[in-house]
Amino acid sequence: MRKSRNNPKSGQDQGLRDEELDSILMKEDSLLPSSGFAASVMREIEQQAAEPSPIRFPWKLAIPGFAAIAVGFGILVWLAVTTFQETRTLGGQADFLPRPHVEFLPELAMHNSLSQAALALAGAWLCVLLARKMTG
Repeated sequence: MRKSRNNPKSGQDQGLRDEELDSILMKEDSLLPSSGFAASVMREIEQQAAEPSPIRFPWKLAIPGFAAIAVGFGILVWLAVTTFQETRTLGGQADFLPRPHVEFLPELAMHNSLSQAALALAGAWLCVLLARKMTG
């Protein structure tokens, strides 16, 4: 191996190397694509152009859901904070999950597990109804 090819020391050696490469590349036959290559590429391009554009994410429909999640998370944090504060003030003898204080429902109905289940089912039904209405 010649040192001028691997590690040229002067600009003249580099120039000779470039000239050698140019002469070698000029002597090589030019590369031609195989028959049918251009046609197959154009066919693929036409197929991709004919495909419909991807479906966009329905942000207008998702924003209310994100807002509901944020509100629910906020309520959950608020309930956790108030529960821990109540536990601390009563010396650890507070009910860990206090019953919600809803004024329009009688106190007896809120302590009944059947009425709580019915209220939960009504809330779930309302969510499904709203979701169907929003999606059309």
